[in-house]
Amino acid sequence: MTGIRSTAVASALLALWATSSVAQSSPPPAAQPSVDLKLMDKSEANLSRGCTVALWQPNRDPEKDRYVYQFVEQLTGQNNVRQPARIKIGDQQVLLRRVAVGGKTSGYGLYEYQLYKMPGDDEFVVLELKLGPIEGEAVAIDGGMISIVMRGRQVFRAAVKGGAGCVTAPIPAAAAAPVAAAPPAAAAPASAPAPPRVQTAALSRMPPPKTFRRETVRQRQISRAFLELVRKAHGCDLDHMRRTDIISYQMSEESAIWEIPCELFAYQSTSVIALVYLPEPTQNLTFAELNFPRGIKRDLDNGKLMNPTWDVAKRIVTSVSLGRDGDCGMLERHRVREDGTFELIEIRSKPNCDGKSSKPEEFPLVFQAR
Repeated sequence: MTGIRSTAVASALLALWATSSVAQSSPPPAAQPSVDLKLMDKSEANLSRGCTVALWQPNRDPEKDRYVYQFVEQLTGQNNVRQPARIKIGDQQVLLRRVAVGGKTSGYGLYEYQLYKMPGDDEFVVLELKLGPIEGEAVAIDGGMISIVMRGRQVFRAAVKGGAGCVTAPIPAAAAAPVAAAPPAAAAPASAPAPPRVQTAALSRMPPPKTFRRETVRQRQISRAFLELVRKAHGCDLDHMRRTDIISYQMSEESAIWEIPCELFAYQSTSVIALVYLPEPTQNLTFAELNFPRGIKRDLDNGKLMNPTWDVAKRIVTSVSLGRDGDCGMLERHRVREDGTFELIEIRSKPNCDGKSSKPEEFPLVFQAR
């Protein structure tokens, strides 16, 4: 990987694009449109999975403002594998691929100078970052600039600050519907007056939880809008949902797996499983996608579990669906990965209700992960 050695190299790179034959064949700079960089809100940023590198507009507060984020990059797995970074231009999120780095380095693979390739030919994003100290398992980004080079547009530069880490926050006392906020605004160009310095704390400086922690989310903490959203998606009984607490399994300081009550039967009940962003669960949740091998017939909707029980230490959930008098049915086990997705590890099934009682753990094994 080619390193970017200094800000002079980064600046020279921008100047090269600005004076290239492509640029010279375009209208004069004064006639070129500007890059319409928009700020992402918290749901678009989606900081609820794994660890994250996030940059925001310096005069915005990620804990108070809805529209703050200029750049987001997800890191997954124990080795913090980088996923495509994202910015928002106009109404579209644009994926970026990191192609070069240089300068001093820090945790989470951060460098002072980072070059990202955009999908278009000869279109790039350059990050020039002032990296702060590593505190706990987080890295502060005390300041810097983002530069966007697109064909036929003026080079865009804006100030940023941010951080990298695995984020978490306590469950809010009331997860109500989002408060109305001003519409997103384009980040201020570098030529604008410097915004006032605002202290932010969107990325916690504390280490992420070391265990899959179980907590209870009381009904008074859940908004009606959230329950209605789950009901529409999975056909749940709203009265049962309102009477039953949600069980939360903490993934990070701002994300958790929620076991949401759905339906109540004579001796069984279903739950909807979702990964939620704790500060705004109504605005940012992802229902679990439970993948099954071909040929396995499952009566439940994808995202639902029957009578779920958890091995918290191993992050394994067991679902048991029984028929008639419990003499037939299916047992399935899923493991929660570090990014909040689910991995099927075992299925036991007894489709014939023959009147012979047996424990679900003794049903014939039809699938086991290798």
